[in-house]
Amino acid sequence: MTFAGCQLVDVLSLNAVDTVNSSNMESLFENISLEANQFDLHCSPIKEYLKHKTVFITGGFGFLGKLLIEKLLRCDVKKVYLLVRGKKGKSFEERFESLKNESIYTEILKANENIFSKIVLVSGDLQKLELGIANDDQESLINEVEIVFHVAADVNFTQSLREAIETNVRGTREIIHLCRRIIKLNVLIYVSTAFCTPSFEVHEIYETEFDCDFMIDFVENLKPKDYDDFEAISTRIIQPFPNTYAYSKALAEKMIHKHENEFKIAIIRPAIIATAFHEPLPGYTDNVYGVNGVVCGAGLGFLRIFHINNKLKANIVPADYVINMMLAVSWLTVCENTSNYLQFILYSQVNKEKLEEISESKIDSTRKEEIKIFNCSVTNNNPVTLKNVFGLFAIIPPNIITCANFLKYSITFCLH
Repeated sequence: MTFAGCQLVDVLSLNAVDTVNSSNMESLFENISLEANQFDLHCSPIKEYLKHKTVFITGGFGFLGKLLIEKLLRCDVKKVYLLVRGKKGKSFEERFESLKNESIYTEILKANENIFSKIVLVSGDLQKLELGIANDDQESLINEVEIVFHVAADVNFTQSLREAIETNVRGTREIIHLCRRIIKLNVLIYVSTAFCTPSFEVHEIYETEFDCDFMIDFVENLKPKDYDDFEAISTRIIQPFPNTYAYSKALAEKMIHKHENEFKIAIIRPAIIATAFHEPLPGYTDNVYGVNGVVCGAGLGFLRIFHINNKLKANIVPADYVINMMLAVSWLTVCENTSNYLQFILYSQVNKEKLEEISESKIDSTRKEEIKIFNCSVTNNNPVTLKNVFGLFAIIPPNIITCANFLKYSITFCLH
């Protein structure tokens, strides 16, 4: 399976940087130290960039957030600020204790039992103005943070449009307002969704009928007695998007786009996120939602029939691929015009002839800042169909009685 996030060399060298023309190739190679003894092939420049950085994460207690924290701690960051609120009757301190017991942190705890001392909890709420963060905590973030990962979102597809806008759109606006005040900010990475545009090939912001700020103001001025009337027309408002989640993420991207020239910003658009493929644990997940639930249900024998078009592409990406892309893009957005960046792409099997073939102009370090968008989804090079995915469960010999079948039939008998 080939994913956009896998081909990091192509993403870095072909799509995200101006290269040099053939007349300047020799001077480029002379000016950049390319000797193997001067370039540590075992030390990723991305890891070096993240080392000793202070990071602020929203959504750190979600599936992606947990994996992001684990990877950042392995990169030896200086400090990780986590925006957290109480949820499901648990205080944020209790949620943090549960987080530390996750199996994905076992190895890093063996290496450093005090690793979680790098994590600082910041009480707040994405639905509140100024994120509900206390003044003292705001000052700490403003003075210390260098990288912001905005991962948090209300991912309920059936959520009311009003609440989706309050969380996903206004929450993003509040993140931007905070970032504008952060003194040492390097980059803001916003995690969107591949389904916020009608086409996976679009690497630009999709236009919506209503402006993001207008929708925020409209929702804020709604009276409680008007909530039901607003929801009654919401299906018409969100067209052509399939649900309030996709629509609110498109509005959030518009909000990001409005501030693209104020500081470095990049958008990651993952498709359907599945379990981790390689790291930190193969097959790791903390939920059975979406595709994970379907796979678990089919594998356990509960889900016997699933109505699909088996010719459609299974636009599924492993969670660790998404995390790797997030970290790589944070480095790319900041370091793309440095010699360290050029060393990396030249030592990443991008040969001289390929650079000559695709190059047209010199690197311009003074060009206007533009928002960078990275679609993390299945490519056309080696597509996987739904038949490839769910057909795996059909080849199991039916005459083998498994525990899963026994459990399934037992429960079915009891329910009926």
